[in-house]
Amino acid sequence: MDRTEEQGPTAISIEHRSPPTPDFEEVDDNNDSGFDSRPGSTTSLPRNILQRREVNGERCHTACDGAFSVGCDIQKQSRAQELNHHLYTLTLDDKLYLAPLETIQSLQKVLDAGCGTGLWAIDFADEHPEARVIGIDISPIQPSWVPPNLEFQIDNLTRPWTFSTAYLDYIHIRHLTGSITDWNVLFSEAFRCLRPGGILESHEPSCFLYTQSDSPLDESSDATSLYQNLAEEAGTKFGRPFTVVEDNLQENAMMAADFVDIHVHRRKVPVGAWPLDPREKEMGIIAKWAFEEALACRILHAGTLLDGWSDREAERLAAQLRQLLSNMTKHYWTWHKIVWGRKPLR
Repeated sequence: MDRTEEQGPTAISIEHRSPPTPDFEEVDDNNDSGFDSRPGSTTSLPRNILQRREVNGERCHTACDGAFSVGCDIQKQSRAQELNHHLYTLTLDDKLYLAPLETIQSLQKVLDAGCGTGLWAIDFADEHPEARVIGIDISPIQPSWVPPNLEFQIDNLTRPWTFSTAYLDYIHIRHLTGSITDWNVLFSEAFRCLRPGGILESHEPSCFLYTQSDSPLDESSDATSLYQNLAEEAGTKFGRPFTVVEDNLQENAMMAADFVDIHVHRRKVPVGAWPLDPREKEMGIIAKWAFEEALACRILHAGTLLDGWSDREAERLAAQLRQLLSNMTKHYWTWHKIVWGRKPLR
């Protein structure tokens, strides 16, 4: 079902879909003045950026303190991001993005904001050798062998960006739920850094499980209800909401930042091996693995930050949720939401 809603001067095209079925100019890097002289972590890194501490026995970067969307254990984060990258690609019909990048006059400078282990940035750089691609993340977990048109930088996206105004042509943001305190500020910085006509594209998953009735979670299950309450309480207490998809934070923040031509795409993603369609089954299996990979660290970390939770209680809840997802009679699914908008030509 497609529909267009008018909200002020911005037209929003909303697309709802179930799981998918199979179906520039040369860049001069020698004289690049795209960065401001303002201090930022890309120019002067905090001394503790490479230090690590332990959270529930897992090795985490100190830069990850307070961010608990997927957990910061390096090996677990790498596995989870590999699974999620493959899942996102399947969800987008084997594509890396939905925005019409061919409408950008010259795709020269691309930013992957919150790049994680850099999988999307590497694939995009290979696919678009004409563009200079920059991947930024708060944690230095990216590989050193990358395409020649790609570089990684360490920065905190919740602070003022170090790019100069109107420097970028396309900004890709993915999987930052649970890490952002103010989505309006984040998208305002993206708006500032884009050239007129440039595009911002945001991909976020729902952190919740849904049942066939489209109700959040399985209200008959104490484990799923407890998990939802834990996520909501942790997000509220620490100012990093997990309800980004449910509260429409992406499209609202784009409108607040004055983006136009905003498009919203919702993808229904199965969680578990229950679908009969082979492609949907593959998506469901990967989604289940990714959810379970992040589950223990997410619950343990959030439970540690909240009062009244022990490690044993958190581990018990994670085990109960894994058991539920293995029940083939329950058809769980979740949402992926992709929102893109354009900076006006003015």
